[in-house]
Amino acid sequence: GMILFTAAACLGWIKLKYGFNFTDEGYLATASWRLAVGDHFLNDKITGALRHYTLISSMIFKIYPNISLIHIRQLQFILTLASLLIFSIALFRQTRQYAWLPFVFSLFAFTGLDPVGLISNLYYQTYPHFFLVLFLSFMIFGFQSKNHTIKKSFYLLSGLCLWLMTLSLLYMGIIVFAPIIIFILSRRFKLKDYPFSFEDLLYMLSPFVICWALFIAIFNKPYLLNIF
Repeated sequence: GMILFTAAACLGWIKLKYGFNFTDEGYLATASWRLAVGDHFLNDKITGALRHYTLISSMIFKIYPNISLIHIRQLQFILTLASLLIFSIALFRQTRQYAWLPFVFSLFAFTGLDPVGLISNLYYQTYPHFFLVLFLSFMIFGFQSKNHTIKKSFYLLSGLCLWLMTLSLLYMGIIVFAPIIIFILSRRFKLKDYPFSFEDLLYMLSPFVICWALFIAIFNKPYLLNIF
């Protein structure tokens, strides 16, 4: 399984150089670059409020102004492997079974976090995947932790990833009901392997609520009008 995963990762890294779509990928990178050099994501694009991936990608251009499309793809690939590693550790600690993990994750080691394999760069279809993986990982770590402080820290990180997931693609916001459903199931069926109290739920939802409240407070009425 590890040989298969390593081979898929090596082939996936080589694959990054091929199949550029300048009409789509280049346009999206340019939109993010324009935000990094002064454009406003609401005033200069009427649908800016729906897809915040341009805001996230613009941070990359601010840190590394001369980054190329191939470097963006390579960054996404590194983040893919890192998120898979974190997720696999969380799953192994929960199930104590590891043999099947390299087989499952070898697919994503080749395609990136877009399982179809069409997108190999930081794109609005991969940001939600990335934050979803981290959201699940930190939540599982929270289930497993016996230390109260560490447990709450993992739930806060999980909630932050929940917000970032919806920030990258607004209509993913429906997933905010996931922790609520988990809380109900945990209480209803008394799931000992997945203890999740009402306090835990509040810790997980608080970053989501606070970050959105601050975001809306900063952009205020123009943002709400842009959504409508």
